[in-house]
Amino acid sequence: MRSRRLDAFARPDLRWLLALLVLTRLPDLFSHFHDWDEAAMMSEAWAMTKGQMLYRDIAQIHPVLNFAVFTPFFAWLTPQAAPHAIKAMNALLVLGGAWTARGLVRGWTRDRDCGLAAALLFVALLGRDWALSSYGEFYTIFPILLSAALLERERPAWFSVGLLWGGAFFLKQVAVFDAAALAGGYLFLRQAPSRASGMAAAALGIGTVFALVAAYFAWHGALGDATDSMFLRALDYRAVPNLPILKRAALFAQMILLPALRDFSPCWLAAAAALAAGRFAAPDVLTGRVGRTLLLWLGLDLIGVWFVGKMHLH
Repeated sequence: MRSRRLDAFARPDLRWLLALLVLTRLPDLFSHFHDWDEAAMMSEAWAMTKGQMLYRDIAQIHPVLNFAVFTPFFAWLTPQAAPHAIKAMNALLVLGGAWTARGLVRGWTRDRDCGLAAALLFVALLGRDWALSSYGEFYTIFPILLSAALLERERPAWFSVGLLWGGAFFLKQVAVFDAAALAGGYLFLRQAPSRASGMAAAALGIGTVFALVAAYFAWHGALGDATDSMFLRALDYRAVPNLPILKRAALFAQMILLPALRDFSPCWLAAAAALAAGRFAAPDVLTGRVGRTLLLWLGLDLIGVWFVGKMHLH
């Protein structure tokens, strides 16, 4: 008798995802790093395993959990092997994220094919150049996606949602815009009698993450350095400082909007094709609650990119 695990791997959906995952991320498994920024953060994570203190001995503005992802690999493996193990972990994260996206879209549309299409798009888009580096931007996707899945439950586990949002922030600070979009979408677009208590529990979860991070750096006598590096210096940093509004708008369109239209064209085409074919079992999926939440999410993310002035594709 075959086990349930073997039965799960025999599912056609999972086989398609595994095949696409191998095609998109297999070459990355054999590289130590994708670009110099990834190489710098990995080398700094290795230095942390040798006793150096992040932000006090190592200058950085990236949040602490981006390095916490790496340090166990460099603590347990050789510096030559650790990057490959990290790349393998990244591939597994993409697979898990795709399966989560599949469940979300399948629940929204009541359509198995739409769920599989969403999962395949997820894998394909995270196989693009901008998603191959082990940045906080890449890792933030997964706690945010998981929090969206938790919010779809009839009774969301708000404290866990807050933990995920706090963790996402300490992977990349701009995750605050994602969390704000999801919170706003839930508060204003979903009928829920216990929204106030839910937000309070989420705030407690976020505060717990902040308290744990603060306690860690306070214990090591580096709380001031960490606060300055992750908050003040990061907020002060501008990739395009003091640009006139028209030039900033032109750069924003050139580096963000046009690449998004190009790189995410499969998403736009898939949505248009599904609407044209009338395949949605729930016809208000793009005009109802789900659609408004996704538009709010996208809008706040674009505002976040404009606000921080970091016109990088990733």
